[in-house]
Amino acid sequence: MKITHPKQINQFLDKGILATLRNSKTYLKKVGQVINVMIRHQNKNIGEKAKIIYAGEIFDFLLRRNVAHSGFKDIAEWIREETRASGRKPKYIVVIKRINNPLTGWFDADKVG
Repeated sequence: MKITHPKQINQFLDKGILATLRNSKTYLKKVGQVINVMIRHQNKNIGEKAKIIYAGEIFDFLLRRNVAHSGFKDIAEWIREETRASGRKPKYIVVIKRINNPLTGWFDADKVG
């Protein structure tokens, strides 16, 4: 998974959890698995690992519940930015938790509140 939007990068790096909107079904089959996350931050590529804790079709209640984990201030901004980034309206929501990285000293995904 690649993260490039500054608000999403800050959410993921600072809070350790990120809700993102995607167009690919790929993540639906990977719930519970650890994935590689590539972050483009300050002209550097940062490699992280995250556990997919939820992936599914977008519903209004899921957007309302997870907008706080998206890095955006409201649902409209979140959908607008994700649509702009991918060129089409997203179909799926994916929630990931950052896991232990010895270089950054982060924590285990299962222990994140």
